[in-house]
Amino acid sequence: MIGFAATTAIAVYVIVDLEYPRLGLVRIDTFDQALVDVRATMK
Repeated sequence: MIGFAATTAIAVYVIVDLEYPRLGLVRIDTFDQALVDVRATMK
């Protein structure tokens, strides 16, 4: 029962972390910088 609760909690945490990528462990800073660079070349 504890294993199921832990698995469910981890799954929810991963889903929330992927939903808000700028706040959690999964970061997309390099992708953000790439978008800024592309926008700068459009001017």
